[in-house]
Amino acid sequence: MLRSIFLDALKNLSGNALRSGLTMLGVIIGVAAVITMIAIVEGGQVWLVNSLERMGTNLLFVWKKRLTVEERQLFAGRNTELRYDDALAIQTRFPDLLVAPIIELDGQLKAGDRDYSGRITGTSPEYSQIRNFRPESGRFVSSID
Repeated sequence: MLRSIFLDALKNLSGNALRSGLTMLGVIIGVAAVITMIAIVEGGQVWLVNSLERMGTNLLFVWKKRLTVEERQLFAGRNTELRYDDALAIQTRFPDLLVAPIIELDGQLKAGDRDYSGRITGTSPEYSQIRNFRPESGRFVSSID
């Protein structure tokens, strides 16, 4: 019984070779697409976990909120900016914390006869330790600088 079913299936497959081949190709492409998507998602998860581990679990970012028109009117005349003194106040209040204020802007960088456009980041020496950042060449800014 099982043998006759198997022989009948082979007969039908060989009778419609093009249809059978296209069906197999569709299944192969579908399985490959699913495997590829799973690999991409897994790779993204590994990248995200590694990025979070590099940053550390005890990292806190503080930045100013963009105020709406109503909030600007409400806070008119008050200081709504974060300043270096605010970072110093946090460091004074919580001496066990490392605090690294950051200011970023786009600008021109010149070194000798070379000219670069790029993102310029100003920070304190603690940034290197907080973000586990080491420059590719040279040294990071120190408190003496």
